Amino acid sequence: MVLQNEKFEVLFDFACEAFLKGDYRNAVFNAADALERFYEFFVKVIMIKNKVTKEHYEKLWALVRNQF
Repeated sequence: MVLQNEKFEVLFDFACEAFLKGDYRNAVFNAADALERFYEFFVKVIMIKNKVTKEHYEKLWALVRNQF
């Protein structure tokens, strides 16, 4: 089985399910993780669109990753 969903979509679904079950701690954890994965996805899409090299992407994401 292969999922075509992005990581942030799956994590957000987990967060919604946890929230509906009343497991608020896991809901917040998964929602925060989904948001971080969405940021990563967004940066990748914009950098590909603007033809930025993979080396520049790695440098940029290392700076962003250290902020979390």
